Amino acid sequence: MRGRPHLAAAACAPLKAQRRGALLQAIGRFGNNGDIVIAIGEYEVVPEGAVGIERNRFVVDPDFRAGVRASVEDDFGVDVEKKSTRAAKRLRAPACTEAGTERAGCAAKPAAPAAPAAAPAKSASPKGGADAWPWRSVFDPAPIQPESTAALSNMRATIARRLVESKTTIPHFYLEIEVDAAPLGALRAQLNAGLGQDGVRLSVNDFILKASAAALRAVPGVNASWDAAGIKFHGAVHVSFAVAIEDGLITPVIRETDQKSVVQISTEAKDLGKRAKEKKLTPAEYTGGTFCVSNLGMMGIARFSAIINPPNAAILAVGATVRKPVVQDDQIVIGERMSLTLSCDHRVVDGALGARFLNALKDHLEHPALLLV
Repeated sequence: MRGRPHLAAAACAPLKAQRRGALLQAIGRFGNNGDIVIAIGEYEVVPEGAVGIERNRFVVDPDFRAGVRASVEDDFGVDVEKKSTRAAKRLRAPACTEAGTERAGCAAKPAAPAAPAAAPAKSASPKGGADAWPWRSVFDPAPIQPESTAALSNMRATIARRLVESKTTIPHFYLEIEVDAAPLGALRAQLNAGLGQDGVRLSVNDFILKASAAALRAVPGVNASWDAAGIKFHGAVHVSFAVAIEDGLITPVIRETDQKSVVQISTEAKDLGKRAKEKKLTPAEYTGGTFCVSNLGMMGIARFSAIINPPNAAILAVGATVRKPVVQDDQIVIGERMSLTLSCDHRVVDGALGARFLNALKDHLEHPALLLV
């Protein structure tokens, strides 16, 4: 086994690098001795003295004065050269090279005037994503957040109580179906192109809400709730939809959903969603729903199961539209598929009833022109 120099032992000595480029901080430590794998690659100039990581830029900490390539290939099966190459493409730092030598302790020299440090950028969202997550350095030693205990808001306490009540008192079961989303996508594109000048932009969720209402008309047994006196069947269709807000989530209700057009539903949903985030909804606008839709597809979630919102007997979880190989006319082609998962209260909805509802919903979504009638 080759000797493994410690960081302190090499702190003042020039280290022969395997390639020309920039010294990019340690990738990680391996073994009991804490040997360091370093990354070497291309760089871009950053303000002198800057420290930290920003999107697509890596700045060497001035306290980092040496890097030792660990002899880890034999012991740990790590290909240092390939790992360094990948890291160099992702992380860039000021050059500190001299004829193929990385000299420990050398400082980064900017080739351009210093500029104010840019605000930390966010990473790219998943395709169709709504909220990006903030980039945070994997080398940042600071705690990810202060140690604290936050007092529960009235909304968070109510959500917690109702969710525990739902999962502990309602016998959930789950049904999933896959929908061909290509026809819906094509119709939506046509309508948005044709109505764009009128300020109309329909979302996938607008069609989901309308299709859910149509499916409830076709299979009304799902439009019900459990009551101490028995099963209560609702004559009107009031579809609610989950909206994430600062304190948790809320479910605004579109009343008489089956009686409204997709455009009307879209307009009302946008208004309710906006006022929900501003906490300006009245109790009448988020209570009294008979069925609920929770959509995480716009955040890149392919499929999930939602918790029933009492007193509803079911809730629909909508996943993202995914392009993948499918069999069509005995041929493998690229299709667009959407996963729908129905969480059911088994006291009210049996498996066969839930299956009929999902098939009615699937039929409306795969023939979306029916939703325009």
